Amino acid sequence: MSVQIRRSASGQAMPRETVALPLEAFGPSDTTTVYWLGNAGFLLNSRGTTIMCDPLLVGFDMPVLVEPPILPEDVPAFDALLYTHIDNDHFARQTLAGLKDKAARSTQPITLLRLRATRSM
Repeated sequence: MSVQIRRSASGQAMPRETVALPLEAFGPSDTTTVYWLGNAGFLLNSRGTTIMCDPLLVGFDMPVLVEPPILPEDVPAFDALLYTHIDNDHFARQTLAGLKDKAARSTQPITLLRLRATRSM
């Protein structure tokens, strides 16, 4: 079996081309499905309960090798937003600003809560 690896101009391994995230991914489901959001992020839909974990959709402060599968303005309401920590491959202020009012609940590291208290987000 042959495996083909896509590489950047500098030779870094890259994921395949982005597959758009359908809005149905946020809807009712009889199963559990995980959708990759790029970088460290994913969307979990477990029988209709939807959790976005470490979404980094816009506002990158580093070069990225894959386009996001959905933009914050296109994300419908969902159940929970989880940030594990605020490294630049897990968190961007612009993404949080675009998603925070769409999530019924959010869980964030204390560092992020302190950052939000000192800056308008």
